[in-house]
Amino acid sequence: MNKMITLIFFTWCIALESQSTIKYNFSHRMESYLSIESTGINVTEDFVWDDELFFAPLDFTLNFMGESADGLLGVTNGWFVHPDALMDDFPESVIFLYADYMDLGMNTAEGEPLSPIYVQNTGTVGERVAIVEYNNAGFYTDDPTINDFVNFQFRFYEKDNAIEMHFGPSELNNIQEIFGFFPGPLVSLAYNTSFDTITEDIHLDTFLYVSGNPDSFSAIHSNTATDLNTPGIYFNGWPKENQVFRFTPGMVIANRDVEDTEWNVFPNPFQDKLVLRCNVSIPNTSELQLTNSLGQNIEISTRNISDRMIEIKTDQQLPSGMYLLSALSTNGMVSMSVIKK
Repeated sequence: MNKMITLIFFTWCIALESQSTIKYNFSHRMESYLSIESTGINVTEDFVWDDELFFAPLDFTLNFMGESADGLLGVTNGWFVHPDALMDDFPESVIFLYADYMDLGMNTAEGEPLSPIYVQNTGTVGERVAIVEYNNAGFYTDDPTINDFVNFQFRFYEKDNAIEMHFGPSELNNIQEIFGFFPGPLVSLAYNTSFDTITEDIHLDTFLYVSGNPDSFSAIHSNTATDLNTPGIYFNGWPKENQVFRFTPGMVIANRDVEDTEWNVFPNPFQDKLVLRCNVSIPNTSELQLTNSLGQNIEISTRNISDRMIEIKTDQQLPSGMYLLSALSTNGMVSMSVIKK
């Protein structure tokens, strides 16, 4: 249950002052979901879980948002932190695919584990990948007859320290009941967090979050301290089966809060060109990128309509589908899903 997560953080009870220098770029693609049920190690086989901690070992050293890690500490509610989170120096960074998950066995009289969490390291030196899979994870609700479930994975890459979220088969018939106050899960990389020991509130101080719904979403970077319980930073619904969200390190964000800058794109869906509009002057140093569902860059040409509007035209015939338009500058990045007719 959600209250336990607050208590776990209260045990760590460190307010953070330092700022991470590694920020992440966001992209997405469609890829068949491959379960590790038959090959992974079940780290929860001995118990029915709800608000539990578990350790995910890595066969390589991962640069985890600026800190080296040979393993990650997981919370069954869809959080990952550096293992030193249980020591005096609390790391500032948290990965979220956050909802109030629980083992479906909690709803049975027998209390048998039904929602295993698997861990597997695979690949050769330099190309290894660590996978953590939530298999048929249920949700805590006040109604024990609700047995909605999801399958998803976190993947951590040795080669480029990228982080991916893979979404598998799910059955969600009671969205309002399983997510409650929120429209869906929190999909976020929090670079810096803080804990208010008086109110017991967790704040995301510098973070990236994926906003929108399964058909139209964008990645937003924010430097504005935001309470974890703010519905506006949560995803609306649950990502589609076979969707992959990828977070690649390498971007540095200046102190300006990109949330203060409003971006929109039209028409959407588009045919062969679209217009990006901003409520302030677009920096001359801005770089625009259009990528397909495989993360491949699409060649585009641009024309400045005004200091706040840019026309974007594709230089090739594109198949219909979803694409990601990203605007990058020294102030940060914003990404928007666009649909080709």
